[in-house]
Amino acid sequence: ITNLNKQSFQADKKLLEALVGFGAIVEWKNDQLTVSKHLQNGFQFDATHCPDLFPPLAVLASFANSESRIKGVHRLWAKESNRALTLKQELGKLGAQIDFNGDEMVIQPLQSPVTNQVNACQDHRIAMACAVFAINGTIPVDIQNAEAVNKSFPDFFTYLHQLTKNG
Repeated sequence: ITNLNKQSFQADKKLLEALVGFGAIVEWKNDQLTVSKHLQNGFQFDATHCPDLFPPLAVLASFANSESRIKGVHRLWAKESNRALTLKQELGKLGAQIDFNGDEMVIQPLQSPVTNQVNACQDHRIAMACAVFAINGTIPVDIQNAEAVNKSFPDFFTYLHQLTKNG
């Protein structure tokens, strides 16, 4: 992961806790972070204070072998899109099984895709989540409005291509 300081207090660093809960091997050697796939456990995570993590966490949870729960859904209703509903609808097209139970997003293990066409709904985080989902899925994915990534990470697709090409 680039630009992640081991000593950072940034809320997004909490993603590492979810990865550990998922069963990934997370290792710091000096300032170099390595994350390796290992188990794929369902996990519980409170994203109330880091709502921007919901899209990648929903993707991660979709590939778990059991149910995952992410708390803090109320923080998603007024983003660039209704991010909770958009994640449910768009990732659902790719086979994700997302429901809501009060303030929790409940994600079941991945099912068969319904279609390979999703819409980022002008939301940069949805576009990135759909792309990451696609590299782990079984079918090529067509993301409408993928240019939404330009809001926060214009080089996202370049970096993603480099990671998938080299990894």
